[in-house]
Amino acid sequence: MKYISQQQIDTFMKLLLERAEFISTTSVVKVSPDEKNDFLLALCRDGKADYLLTGNKIDLLDLKEFELTTILSLTDFLNLDI
Repeated sequence: MKYISQQQIDTFMKLLLERAEFISTTSVVKVSPDEKNDFLLALCRDGKADYLLTGNKIDLLDLKEFELTTILSLTDFLNLDI
């Protein structure tokens, strides 16, 4: 690998598998101005997500929230006082 070692990849994957919660998406959502993003909103619904962090400056960030999920840029999330 050019920038990271196989050991770094293995360590990251182990950590991800230990701490991640995998969500089976069953909802069908048709809310986003760009239908390619609707799967993310379905994932938020089914996973009961508090936040969706995105760099999508046009479609998803314009929604600001979806049901119980607040949609933010990473910068805005890091500036939250939580």
